[in-house]
Amino acid sequence: MTPRESTLMHGLVDWVSLDRIHSDVGQSNPRATLPQIREDTLDLVRSLVEPRLFELGEVTDTEVFSPWTESLDQAMEKLRHTYVENFAAEEVWPWCCRLNLTPEGERRAQSTQQDQ
Repeated sequence: MTPRESTLMHGLVDWVSLDRIHSDVGQSNPRATLPQIREDTLDLVRSLVEPRLFELGEVTDTEVFSPWTESLDQAMEKLRHTYVENFAAEEVWPWCCRLNLTPEGERRAQSTQQDQ
């Protein structure tokens, strides 16, 4: 299963954390360097959010998903800052954002699930 397919499948069950995506990307290419894993992770996030398969946001203290309201470019820059530039903050970046499956993403995930 590709990291994209895995993210779609996980989205059927719960919000998907950046940590989960990072892990799937790393496992899919064990020889990749950490900078490459981070770039591939960011590329995957963008490729899932841009066509509106997922929305990017965070989970509040009351366990409610709150979508980010800035443009995708601004959101990706915010994500890059936390994930790439401050990667050493291991208590922060893994959960700095979540991906929430949209209805279109759910249809795509169910189709992917049937193909497995």
